[in-house]
Amino acid sequence: VCFLWFSDLQVEVPERVIEGDEVTLTCKTSFSLSYRPTFTWYRNGHYLSSRTDQLHLQPVSSDNKDRYRCAVLGLRSPEVTLNVRYGPKRVSVYISPSGEIVEGSSVTLTCSSDGNPPVQNYTWFKGTSSVGKGETYTMKKISSVDSGEYKCRSSNEHGEKLSEALTLNVLYLQVEVPERVIEGDEVTLTCKTSFSLSDRPTFTWYRNGGYLSSSTDQLHLQPVSREDAGSYDCAVRTKSFYSPVVTLNVRCTSRFIHSVSEHKLS
Repeated sequence: VCFLWFSDLQVEVPERVIEGDEVTLTCKTSFSLSYRPTFTWYRNGHYLSSRTDQLHLQPVSSDNKDRYRCAVLGLRSPEVTLNVRYGPKRVSVYISPSGEIVEGSSVTLTCSSDGNPPVQNYTWFKGTSSVGKGETYTMKKISSVDSGEYKCRSSNEHGEKLSEALTLNVLYLQVEVPERVIEGDEVTLTCKTSFSLSDRPTFTWYRNGGYLSSSTDQLHLQPVSREDAGSYDCAVRTKSFYSPVVTLNVRCTSRFIHSVSEHKLS
C-alpha cells in the first residue's frame, strides 16, 4: 500500500487533557468525502482496530506518552502525542550529605516529584508542623532538637501528594554537669551520647581547651576546687565527634564565707 503525506489530514486532540478523562481523537480532513471511507488508526506505528474517523481513549492515563496518527484514502496524518495533565506522583525526599548527621553540621533535604504541569509548590513538615517552603529545606548548624520525621507535600493545579516520612537522627555529644557544685564536693562530668557505641571508644576531655588525661565517658573531680571551674567539652576519638562547651561553676564553701565575714568584722 502506498501512502501519501498530506498536511490537511490532521489528528484533532482536545486542548486540555486531564488524567482520568475520556478522550476522543478525531481524524480531520480538509476535503469533502462523498462516501464513508475506512479510516485507519496507528499507535506508535502499530495498527489499531478503530475504523471510523474517531478514536476513543477511556480513561486516559498520565503514563500515556504514545504517538497517534490516522490514515484515509492513502493519506497519512502527522503523528501527535497526548499532553496529559496530572497531579503530583512519586514524591520522594532525599538528604544531603548522606550518612551520619553530626550536631553542628549543615543538612539539606530535597523533594522530588513528578507532575504535569511540573510541581512548583513544596511544603515541608516536621511531624505535623509546617517548617518550610520550596524544593529544598536546609538546616544549618543542626542540633539534637532537629531530630524527627520530615515529610514534603508537593502540589500543582491538579492535586497534591505527601511523601513518605524521612527520619532524621542527629548524633550529638553532651557534657552533663551538676546544677549546683560546691567546693569540696565529689563531682562527676559525663559525656553523654545520642548514639549506640558497639565497641569501647576512647573519650577525650578538655578543660579551657587543654587536654585532660581521662579516657572514659566520665571525668571525676574529687574533691572539686575553685581551680576546676571553667569550660569543659568532650570528644569521641573514633568518630571525631565533639560536644559543645559547657561551663562548670564552683561555689565557695559556706565555712569559707563565714571565715571571711568574721575577718571583716574583726
